[in-house]
Amino acid sequence: LRAMALASSQLRNPLAGALSQTEALLEEQSDPQLRQQLSSLNRELYRMLRLLGNMSDAGRYCEGRAVCMETRDITMLMQEIFDHSRDLISHAGMQLSFRNLDTPVDCLIDSEKLERAVLNILSNAIKFTPKGGTIDCSLTRRGNMLSLQVQDSGSGIPDAIRGQIHSRYQRQPGIEEGRFGIGLGMVLIRAAATAHGGTVLIDHPEGSG
Repeated sequence: LRAMALASSQLRNPLAGALSQTEALLEEQSDPQLRQQLSSLNRELYRMLRLLGNMSDAGRYCEGRAVCMETRDITMLMQEIFDHSRDLISHAGMQLSFRNLDTPVDCLIDSEKLERAVLNILSNAIKFTPKGGTIDCSLTRRGNMLSLQVQDSGSGIPDAIRGQIHSRYQRQPGIEEGRFGIGLGMVLIRAAATAHGGTVLIDHPEGSG
């Protein structure tokens, strides 16, 4: 974990710079073919940046180090995350919708951990949703509990591995393809939920992921 964190720290800044440049070129480009090529490049750079982020955070998150709690309006944080993600998902050929709560809710949260978790969930949805698909998200409240629900029009997680996806470095037959990353994303998502007194539930509604 320390070796991964060291390697990722050296790569994140130059990669983030390259991602910023492709986003700027994408905004300026009007040629459809070039826009498609830039969109593909942008999507792969973002995927690399997410993997590096997971590598960097793996040791701190998985070894149970202290969280950095602060009081924040969670509705504002979530809105910022989804507003920032909407263009990226649009460039990938999908449509993102997000239904927020109607009123602000101040919570004691680790903003960085929650943001990383939500971005990992969205990244998984992007990888398994075909172009032209949809990713529908909503933040709901029941008493003192908040629930972030993410549903996409992809194929979902196969029943055979659904109970094992929280295992670190998961590499089972049938999930060897590149879309499954290095197996840290779901571990970090669960770690973030646990740090906030929550959990991760996986469902497979008919016809969606």
